[in-house]
Amino acid sequence: MPLLEHDNQAKDLGYRNLAIETDEPLILAAKQHVEELYKCTEDLQDRKFKSQAKSDFASCYSEMYFAAVARHRLNLNPIHRSDAGPDLFLSTIGCWAEIVTATDGASDAPNSLSKPKISDMSYDYPEEEIILRLTSVLSDKSKKLLNDLSNNRIGIKPDQLIVICINGGWLSEPMLCGINEYPPIIKAVLEVGKRIYWRPVDDSDAPAYDQIGYRADIKKTKADGTEVDVPTGYFSSNEHSHISAVVFFTAYAGHPIERKKWGGDFITIHNPFAINKLNPGSFRCGIEYIVNANDKYIEIHAPIRHEVNKS
Repeated sequence: MPLLEHDNQAKDLGYRNLAIETDEPLILAAKQHVEELYKCTEDLQDRKFKSQAKSDFASCYSEMYFAAVARHRLNLNPIHRSDAGPDLFLSTIGCWAEIVTATDGASDAPNSLSKPKISDMSYDYPEEEIILRLTSVLSDKSKKLLNDLSNNRIGIKPDQLIVICINGGWLSEPMLCGINEYPPIIKAVLEVGKRIYWRPVDDSDAPAYDQIGYRADIKKTKADGTEVDVPTGYFSSNEHSHISAVVFFTAYAGHPIERKKWGGDFITIHNPFAINKLNPGSFRCGIEYIVNANDKYIEIHAPIRHEVNKS
């Protein structure tokens, strides 16, 4: 049985648009992509998955995409153990995976992502708003998992890994990254600021410096108009030490990804302060950032670019 069924009562507009009968090539390609993911992962979904897709299609798509990559690209043998716990258990590496989709936020919220103004030549890329969206979903999922762990609700063993997997493909803004800049997800989990170039203006022989700045927090405007500082050092906080790594990707149903390129959009960032550390190369696709830390400094190694064009 297909996932997409024509249903005028479906609450999710994206689901309804894909489920309609049409000869439009772009919609047909997207529909074929979605059904391929569903066919590959149907046995990993919970009993309410098909009905959930009609009300929250983006989240269901993200779960299918990650599960398909884990099974068919990475051979991690994903298992859905319980509807109550994390989405998947990756039995090959002894790792739990909780999958979440980042959204723009409520349209009337002060820090929601505004739609780009194409005609505005002075348009600024809303990097800080994007980072706030990412830190929000990270914190929510981390706190939920920690609460479940503390109450021994979901059967996670003390030596097992946990990764939070975030799909940013449904945000209205693309995940832009300047030359020699770190992507927004890095700036959400570590105190990484903007790239800085400087040299003394009064001494042409003095060396120039090209470095990455430090940013400990971002200001967030609350509903009442007051501002608060939101920490960006997600990994630096002990309250998130139960998270072994974050896997970020940008999959979107409207932009189908060829099967041989599934996972090419993955960005894996290791938590240097994790109680249980993920082995390098566990997610061998896309880009991987290994991060080391001690009591003096944090070191982000040069990104490892894994092969993505396997058939």
